[in-house]
Amino acid sequence: MFFGEQLTLRKWMLGSLGFAGAMLILQPDGQMSMLGSVFVLVSALSYAAAAVVTRVLTRQDSSGVTSLCTNVMLLACGLLGLNVHGWIEIAGSDFFVCCFLGLAGGLSNILFVMAFKKSDVSQVAALDYTVYLWAIIFGVVLFAEAPTVAAICGAILVMISGYFVARADVKTPA
Repeated sequence: MFFGEQLTLRKWMLGSLGFAGAMLILQPDGQMSMLGSVFVLVSALSYAAAAVVTRVLTRQDSSGVTSLCTNVMLLACGLLGLNVHGWIEIAGSDFFVCCFLGLAGGLSNILFVMAFKKSDVSQVAALDYTVYLWAIIFGVVLFAEAPTVAAICGAILVMISGYFVARADVKTPA
């Protein structure tokens, strides 16, 4: 048990399948910079840690308090990023797009926290893997980007893994 979450052999195996799918999507071939690889790894570990901590916090705090704390931490991390890249003036036409993205991100965080309050981390994370499907759809529709065959196969592996992890704890009626 890890923070009250059951980590079974089946979940580890399915997680490994999902990781293999992610590697197919990323296609690490030595072309990616070492710093980029480190950022991807730190991002994935930070996301996993945030998911588990959020689940633990929702046991004692309301969804609103947890969401507020999470969004304040995201804002602080974003402001730290200004030191790396500096401020870039937002074009007038992009201002409303940025406002929409901020509101959508805040709302998604609130819904994410509410999901953690009611479900195990593995179940919420499994549904969160549909982000690959959405990324492919938005990439094709908005940016005319065609995914590679490897990326599609990797996304399928990740979604299959996520589906079966989510189903692992579902009790069937007797």
